[in-house]
Amino acid sequence: MSGIDADAIVTAVLERLDGTLTGVRALSSGQIARGDVPGLDDGEKARRALYVPTMDAEITSLERHPGAPLSELSNLQILQIGLSVRTTYQLPTELQADDTGNAIRGLRNQAVEDAELVRQALMYPGGLATTSATTATNIITLLEHTRSEKAREDIESGLVQWEHTFTGAVRITPATS
Repeated sequence: MSGIDADAIVTAVLERLDGTLTGVRALSSGQIARGDVPGLDDGEKARRALYVPTMDAEITSLERHPGAPLSELSNLQILQIGLSVRTTYQLPTELQADDTGNAIRGLRNQAVEDAELVRQALMYPGGLATTSATTATNIITLLEHTRSEKAREDIESGLVQWEHTFTGAVRITPATS
């Protein structure tokens, strides 16, 4: 019996974005780093994102896929997942006092450009088939990009966060007896 391997899916997404998984449209190592994990205070988020944007990913929803077999007794099931990737940017302290606005505009523009790279990297055919340790994700469709949007901007602290959402289909093989 095989259920969904959420760890493999999230790991493959993080590896595709941090440069561990290479290939067409994969991001380069050091372009976006892991480190934006839940529970961090703003000071720690800022410290981690000071030199390179940070990111984290999570599965946010799970439901039966419209194309799944009608019977729950089938040994093949298809689930639809929702996936969220959060990227965090930090404007260096010395640039926060920039009264021309060029520094924050530059940071915003970088976030928009990275949003498009994240979209391309995660939607490329076969790019999320396995983790770097060759653990299968069982993703059977291209991830579909739903939206990328600014989730937070705090000029005072210099933090800017973007949320990127995707959906995709995953194959599982439940026990039938």
